[in-house]
Amino acid sequence: SSAAQWLSLSDLDFVLAPSEVHEINYTLDVPSDAPAGTYWTAIFFESNAPGQGEGQGIGVETRVRVGHIVYAHVGEVTRSGEIQGFRYQEPVDEPSSVRVSFSNTGNGLVRVEGHVELRSETGELVETANIADTATFPGYTREVPAYLSEPLEPGRYLTLAVLDYGEAQVIAGEGWIDVP
Repeated sequence: SSAAQWLSLSDLDFVLAPSEVHEINYTLDVPSDAPAGTYWTAIFFESNAPGQGEGQGIGVETRVRVGHIVYAHVGEVTRSGEIQGFRYQEPVDEPSSVRVSFSNTGNGLVRVEGHVELRSETGELVETANIADTATFPGYTREVPAYLSEPLEPGRYLTLAVLDYGEAQVIAGEGWIDVP
């Protein structure tokens, strides 16, 4: 859930000289009746290009925008999740991958990592691919990719995903994917 309404910032209008540093203070005022869970908001800072003046010709203006994510864990935060399914993603703008659909069923932010094992219909191990650290917010479902070393040949593959989200036990899911 959003923590934006709890956020207050100080001293937001300032000019920095080259190599100068300026500290920004912020406070989250969490209501006493806020339900337990993870809350988040973002703070963005944007550069302002020096003024060009009216009618001085054509120019290029460059701005830089930097974001800072703020998380607040309120009360007793529970982290849990479920593997909903799998799908194969052909290589387009990135390597081929197996996408694991992960649903965050708790009330806290969950960071998952793990691996996927692919086996042929005869049980032969085809590939093991890692799942990099990926955040999922409470109540959300997202696909986490396991990038493969090369595209899969057409066929049917038994897929086993093992995900670790920092609790005492890992979760696993198994299912078939068909590659046309």
